[in-house]
Amino acid sequence: MQSNGALSFSGERDYVTFGKASALGVTAFTIETWFRREGDGSTAFTGNGGVDAVPLVTKGRAEADGSPVDMNYFLGIRGSDRVLVADFEDKDTGLNHPVAGGTSIRYNTWYHAAVSYDGQKWQLYLNGVLEAASTVGKIPRSDSIQHAGLGTALDSTGTPEGFFAGEMDEVRIWNYARPVQQIRDGMGLQIISAPGLLARWGLDEGSGTIVVDSAGRAINGVIRGTGWDRANGVAFNSDRSPLSPVLVAPANGAGGVSTSISLSVSVSDPDNDNLVVTYYGKPAGSAGADFSIIALPDTQYYAAGLYGGTPAIFTAQTQWIVNQQAVRNVACVTHLGDCVEHGNNNGNTREWDNVNAAMSLLENPMTTRLAEGIPYGIAVGNHDQSPEGSPDGNSTKLYNQYFGTSRFYRRSYYGGHYSSNQDNHYQLFSASGLDFIVIYLEYDQTPDAPILDWADKLLKIYSNRRGMIVSHYLMNESAGFSVQGQAIYDALKNNPNLFLMLCGHILAENRRQDVFNGHTVYTLLSDYQGLPNGGNGWLRMMEFSPASNQIRVSTYSPTLGLFDTTPNSQFTLPFNMQDSGFTVIKAHPNAASGSTSTVRWAGLRPNTEYEWYVTVSDGFSSISSSHWIFRTGSN
Repeated sequence: MQSNGALSFSGERDYVTFGKASALGVTAFTIETWFRREGDGSTAFTGNGGVDAVPLVTKGRAEADGSPVDMNYFLGIRGSDRVLVADFEDKDTGLNHPVAGGTSIRYNTWYHAAVSYDGQKWQLYLNGVLEAASTVGKIPRSDSIQHAGLGTALDSTGTPEGFFAGEMDEVRIWNYARPVQQIRDGMGLQIISAPGLLARWGLDEGSGTIVVDSAGRAINGVIRGTGWDRANGVAFNSDRSPLSPVLVAPANGAGGVSTSISLSVSVSDPDNDNLVVTYYGKPAGSAGADFSIIALPDTQYYAAGLYGGTPAIFTAQTQWIVNQQAVRNVACVTHLGDCVEHGNNNGNTREWDNVNAAMSLLENPMTTRLAEGIPYGIAVGNHDQSPEGSPDGNSTKLYNQYFGTSRFYRRSYYGGHYSSNQDNHYQLFSASGLDFIVIYLEYDQTPDAPILDWADKLLKIYSNRRGMIVSHYLMNESAGFSVQGQAIYDALKNNPNLFLMLCGHILAENRRQDVFNGHTVYTLLSDYQGLPNGGNGWLRMMEFSPASNQIRVSTYSPTLGLFDTTPNSQFTLPFNMQDSGFTVIKAHPNAASGSTSTVRWAGLRPNTEYEWYVTVSDGFSSISSSHWIFRTGSN
C-alpha cells in the first residue's frame, strides 16, 4: 500500500487560511475532501437558520446578512449529532440553506465528503453515496470577502471560529456540480489538475507552512497555529480489494420471507478501510429491456464533400439516431474515427464544422428527451491527425478544439482522459441495469505501453463494468489483427470484463472472436467509405437483448432507407447479460471492516421469487457478491 501525506489538526486553533481568495468564489461548485476525525474539535456558526458545525472546507461563517460578508460555502460535521452538513448564504436574501446527512461520523475512520450545487440542486455525499438533497434555486454569495480555510471558518477579517481535530487529505474545489459518477470515480484518485478544477490541495508537502495548490492557479494557503502536524494520508493506489462479502440473511433459497425483508451481509477489507455496500435486486428471472449501441464508421468523405459524400449524409445519420432513440433505446453512440479527411487542414475548419453540426444533434436535450443528450464518444483516426511531415506533425489540434475535454467534462457519462488531451479517453454509461465502460484509443500503429497500461488499469478499476475498446484500426479485411489491434488485445485480454472491440479504417466488414481464459472478446470491423456517395450513410447498430442473451448486429443506411442483410452485415453474437434488470435497493455508505451491513427491502410482492446481490467498495476498488434468491410468503 502506498501512502501520501495529510495535515493533522489538533482541534485547538490550528488551521489553513487562503485569505479572501476571490478566485475561490463560486456560484456553482463541488467541494470535496477526505477526512479522518480524531477528536471533538469545536464548532462554528454559519448564521441565522444555519448550523453549528466543526469546519472542514469553508469560505465564510456567520457575520452579516445581505452583503459581501455573507458566507459563500461551508462543509463540516454538525456538532450535535456528528453528521455531515453543508451550508451557503444566497445573494438575494442572505438566507442560509443548510443540508444535513443521516450517517454518524465515527472517530479514527477515513471518509470522503462532497457537496455540489448546480444553481438549483444542493446535494451532499458521503463516500460517494447521496446523503441529502435540496432544491434551492438561489445564487450563492460568490463575491464574499470572507476568508477561505481548511479546518476552521473565517470571517472577513480572517478571524477563525471552530476547529477540526483530525486529518484532512486531497481537498478539491471545482467550478461546476460534478455528477455523482464523477464524484465516485474521483474518490480513489489524486487529481493534480483537470478541466473545471478550481483548486486542489494534496496536503503532502512534507515540510514548511505553505499549502500548495496543484490545479494551476497558485491558490496557496498558509498553516496557522502550533498544534498541527504532518501525517499519513489516504492510501491511494492500494492493490488490495475488499474481500468477497458473505451472506448473513436471508438464507439463499429461503421461502416464506416477509414482503419487507432485512438483507444482511458480512463485509471486510484487508486494509481495514471504510466500505460502501450497495444492494441490488429484482424479481428472479426477469430481464432488462433491449437497448442499442450505434457505431458511426469513417465519415471523412461526408465531412469533406468528397467522392459524392455530403455533410447532409452525415447529419441524416445522427438525425436518424435521434429519431430512433426512444424506439430502439439508444444508450450510446460511438464514432470509429476519421471524422474528417484532412486533419488540421492548415487551419481550415470547414470539415470540422460539418462534423460538429452532425454530432451536435446527439446533444440536444429537447429532441433526444435526455438531459445530456445521447452519450457519445469519438475515436481519433489517422485522418483526424495532420499527416506526419506536415507543419503540425501528427497533431490533433482541431479534434481537441472541437471534441476535446472541455466539451465533455461536465457530462455525467464522461470518465476522463489520458495525459493532457482527449486523444485517449473513456466514458461510462448504463442500460437495463448493466454498467459499461468504453475506452477510446487513438490511431497509433506503434502503440505506447503507458497508454495500454492506462487502459488496462481502467478495466481493472471498473471490473464491475462491461468493457469496450474503440480504436480506428484494429483489424484488416481478412479478420487478422493490425499491429495496434494485436497489441491492444494482448495487453487487455486478461480482463474478463472486456467483451467487445470496434474499428473502421479498412473498407470492409468482418469480425473475429478470441478466447482467453474462458472469456470471449469480439472484434468488429465496419467501414463503407469506398462505396458510392462516400459510403451511402451506412452505420452499424448493435441491439442488446438481455432476455435472449444476444447482441443482434445490423447495418442500416438512413440515406437509402435500407438494411443490408448479407451475412457480414447482419448477424448475432451470444453475450451473457444475466445481471440485467437489477436496480439499486439502497447503499450503506460507511460499513466498518469486519461488520455486518443490513438494509431493508420493502414493498415486495407476495408469493414471488427475488434475486439480489451486493457490491462492496473501499473507494479505490470494488467486488461483487454471488447472486442470492429467496421467495416471499403469502402475507
